[in-house]
Amino acid sequence: MGAVVPDISIKADFDKTLIQMKDFAGLTLNDLDDAMDKFAFIIRDHAIKSISRGARSGIIYKRTTRNKRGRKKKIIHQASSKFEYPKSDSGRMVQNIHAATGKRHEKHIGSNLNYARWLEEGTDFMDERPWLTRARRESEPKMLRVLKLILRKRGLK
Repeated sequence: MGAVVPDISIKADFDKTLIQMKDFAGLTLNDLDDAMDKFAFIIRDHAIKSISRGARSGIIYKRTTRNKRGRKKKIIHQASSKFEYPKSDSGRMVQNIHAATGKRHEKHIGSNLNYARWLEEGTDFMDERPWLTRARRESEPKMLRVLKLILRKRGLK
């Protein structure tokens, strides 16, 4: 399997982070590492859900594809517009979004498909459809709830 592309890495210097995060004082490094594992999957799941669902407002065009038997088939496709989540067509993109743990306190979320980066960053011929950075940003409230839940379980808040 190729490298995970594009990639959002969640890294933290927990010693500095714990000092700066007064609200989360009392959490151990293991608590924060467990939270980061959850964060990676929250972001991954949000990206998958958002790509799989939702209306699109991009151009509509006909294109030729092949079915499982190799026969040509014409389909009508509606693309996503700039800054929308990419439109799922074959489901290949959704199937190749991964969350992986790196070294301790480091998580990676991304895809091993080349066109995942093209969608995220755009190309000379196509506007970006930032599916991964947008999923991370939209997942922040849920990630904060996870941290608060860990605090409550520890009896810290």
